[in-house]
Amino acid sequence: MSSEKLKFECIPCKASGIYSGRCEPEGVGVICTRCKGEGYEELSADEVVSYNKPFVEKKIRGDIILVEFRMQYEEFVKLPQH
Repeated sequence: MSSEKLKFECIPCKASGIYSGRCEPEGVGVICTRCKGEGYEELSADEVVSYNKPFVEKKIRGDIILVEFRMQYEEFVKLPQH
């Protein structure tokens, strides 16, 4: 099998890089943790399934007015104290 990876649209954020689900209020999104805000995932041939769409460009979300940044708790505790 080929180890070459190709870009496909990130499914959770719909290729926008911004995820908005049930926990986010209307108009609020977070940086997608699956694609890290890129809008695509790099998949090898054996990872691709029939519903993966090739990535062309990052999509614009007209329904989002605020993007929150979230981080892992382990990263948070390492931040300098004020």
